[in-house]
Amino acid sequence: MNSKHILYLILYIYLLASVNAVDKQIPKRGTNGGAPSAKLKPVIIWGSECKLPDGKGLSFGGQHQKADDGRPHTRIWDGSKWVSIKDELHSKNPLQPYHDNLWKIRTDIRDTLGKARYIFFEGRELKKEKAFLAKEVNPSLEKILEDLRYQKRALISLNKLTDYSNSQLKLSLELIDKVIASIMPFAERTELALLATIRQAQINLELASEKLDAEPPARVCSKIVYDTKNKMYLIFGGDHYEYLTNDVWVFDTANKIWMQKHPKESPEPRANHRITANGDGTVTAVSGYKYAAKFNYSQKPYEYVGQAKWTYDLSSDKWSGQSDQKLFPANMRVYRAERFLPEYYMKGKRPNAKENEAKLKSLPVNTWIAMNPPMKPQKEQRGRDWGTSVLDFHNDLILQWGGGHSAHGGTDTLHYHISTNRWEQVYPVEYCLGLMGSPSHYPCGYNFNGHPWIIMHAYKSYAYEPALKKMIITGRNVNWSMSHDTSFYLYDGLTGAWGKRYPLHKSMLYVQYYLKSRVVSGPEGLLYWNHNRSALKLNTKSMQFETIKVDGTLPKCGTDGGGLVYDSKRNRMLMVTKPWKPMGKGTFLGNIYSLDLNTNKLTVLTPKGSSKLAAAFPFLREAVYNPEADLFLWAGFSNDKMLAYEPKGNRWVLVNVKGKAPLGFSSGHIYDAKRKLHFVATGKGNVYGLRLDLSQANLEDL
Repeated sequence: MNSKHILYLILYIYLLASVNAVDKQIPKRGTNGGAPSAKLKPVIIWGSECKLPDGKGLSFGGQHQKADDGRPHTRIWDGSKWVSIKDELHSKNPLQPYHDNLWKIRTDIRDTLGKARYIFFEGRELKKEKAFLAKEVNPSLEKILEDLRYQKRALISLNKLTDYSNSQLKLSLELIDKVIASIMPFAERTELALLATIRQAQINLELASEKLDAEPPARVCSKIVYDTKNKMYLIFGGDHYEYLTNDVWVFDTANKIWMQKHPKESPEPRANHRITANGDGTVTAVSGYKYAAKFNYSQKPYEYVGQAKWTYDLSSDKWSGQSDQKLFPANMRVYRAERFLPEYYMKGKRPNAKENEAKLKSLPVNTWIAMNPPMKPQKEQRGRDWGTSVLDFHNDLILQWGGGHSAHGGTDTLHYHISTNRWEQVYPVEYCLGLMGSPSHYPCGYNFNGHPWIIMHAYKSYAYEPALKKMIITGRNVNWSMSHDTSFYLYDGLTGAWGKRYPLHKSMLYVQYYLKSRVVSGPEGLLYWNHNRSALKLNTKSMQFETIKVDGTLPKCGTDGGGLVYDSKRNRMLMVTKPWKPMGKGTFLGNIYSLDLNTNKLTVLTPKGSSKLAAAFPFLREAVYNPEADLFLWAGFSNDKMLAYEPKGNRWVLVNVKGKAPLGFSSGHIYDAKRKLHFVATGKGNVYGLRLDLSQANLEDL
């Protein structure tokens, strides 16, 4: 091969790579069933870029780890950098304000549906449920209907639109009519059929609003190609984390506008597929991944679609393939199997608080009893390990946000309704692509639905904040690649919605793992203890963490085992820790570090029995204070005896109880003062209850 041939070969390779460029962050197929892993250092991951030989280019899709909506939006290449044109696209789209209005109504439906689902799982008597619906749910549904009808009238009155805008408007109005027909007040009960209908109405309104948007819906793993004949960029399909799609969108370079295509039929929804522009007005798509119907620790959550080739003709707006290939409706959303959806937990007997409360009242003393809730999450999903449990006492819920590491990688918070012994899942499971099963790596920030990603070892990184009536997530890991997530996040247990985020204090940043910090509810705001020997308190008015000026030197927070609990009787933080050793094999020294919040003075307590603690209890993290017993119970067992700290005698003691709740690495421990019961919830969906009676518990020195 002479130098001329080599030059032609290099030029050919360059043109091929430029016109059909794939985002470098989307690796070759073969990762986790076809879904990609990613280097998390770039701010934008799993997106797609297409640069042309003339110096132009388009980028769309991907996860933006710092954006409030999780999206990088549409960007063009100016020859040296990518420049966002989101504002330009939105400003010249006459339908954009209506998209925004419909999306707000969609959010109102989501929150109202959350309240309706909540009262269903609460299982209250008819009179109380009817009163709740009349106050919290039905007025919102009536307002939603009023707003929808107003938006419909406003859309119908629009004129002087382009043919494309008119066609999208027509499709949107058809969907809005379906939504209006689906929204109706509940009667006396929250019936399952109407709950399902309203959730479908939320989806339909999302689709209706997307028809009016200046950009395609958010997605990852959808490659951009450029058709030289029509001078248009094209994307097909992609992953929204909870659903896959098979829609087609083109970007008209002459008019600088996105347009949705509407073929009658399409290939199966997929993502991370290969797609090639053929130069003749057609593109060819092949392979990609779809969601696996069922998986566990040994099975992948994704699977390959197959090697069938599909060709799309831009001019005829038509897909074609071999005669034996199955076609699907266009513009589909394919969610995971039912076990990953909210409706799965609604199966079985209707929740009944009266029956379950009678069972709770009859629990024998000093005996851990398995509650055996139906529809356990672990039965059909990966374990929600590495988590904890917190009590949302305003809504009578145990909240569990577990997973990460190599376990469940979803963003969803499970709700355990104490009154009915039922688990609730509030939205479809969203998984983090090929990072499922990885040691630690998950993105920072919000995803497309406004949910923060799960983190490595989430235990004790979140707590319930009574003044705000919200659960707060404080710990965000570094991912070893990207800078630390700089925000903390609020979660509403009643609606199941994540809310606004706020900046973390500078001393809370850049800790290698956030399993090296602990947070607990305090009297005036969350109390926080960090590996860098700092303590902070959340000011719920300014929404800022403020440093507690400690008189003394705090210990470092232990990695997996360090525990923190608040002593409400004496207004102090109690901390236990252990030196770090690989695999969490360090041992506790037996000391308790007491931070008096009245004086900010630190005292090191050496309770009686401290020298025996490490041998008997190598793992301590989950602790609760029982004010009636004035006892701190740690989640640890030794020969059917629970470990506790008795402040009155400053001693480690053993509490004799029967039964054995699995108080281990992935269990959360809470005390329900309303019922005077202890509960342990595991990462496998098991729940255990205990009625403690010290007069019969026979406390023993350790």
